[in-house]
Amino acid sequence: MSANKWGNEQSQEGELVNGLPSVIVAAHELKSPLTLVRQLSLMLEEGDASPEEQKRMLHQISLTTDRALRLTCDLTYSARLPESLLKLEPINPKQLCEDVVREMTPLFRAHNRQLKLMTTKKTPLLVGNRDLLRRIIMNLSDNALNYTENDEKVEINIKAHDSGQFVRLGVRDYGPALPKDTLKML
Repeated sequence: MSANKWGNEQSQEGELVNGLPSVIVAAHELKSPLTLVRQLSLMLEEGDASPEEQKRMLHQISLTTDRALRLTCDLTYSARLPESLLKLEPINPKQLCEDVVREMTPLFRAHNRQLKLMTTKKTPLLVGNRDLLRRIIMNLSDNALNYTENDEKVEINIKAHDSGQFVRLGVRDYGPALPKDTLKML
């Protein structure tokens, strides 16, 4: 057994002993896209949709299944990769976030939502694992998509602090707030 950074004991399989098992968290994250795909496929089976609506629904199914596949790939990746194998490299956070916005925009459009990058003109480089950081921003954006009200935008923010010594990346949505104790744990 080892302790994670929140003080919960953790087994070798990644299940929390004093909290939610990682399998439950993964199932919760996959539930939303699978529910949407099922709902859209049932609507298509009814046959009441116009050809344009059918095309839109099929496009939304494709985007949503891509999201579910990303989640499963992330789970597989994180379960297999020991921390010692994380390659650190210089990263341009603006370029990384622009790539995420470009990739996620069609999914946000399909849900009638907007994803926007908010940054300053000059953003310092940071050192980290590019793939892991990209996955984190993608997953936070996926989560924000689910909890943002219609017509509300989701913002990916990049801010430098302490004269460029630290760079803060964040995803801001305007959906329901997390309870304070959950927010502290995160």
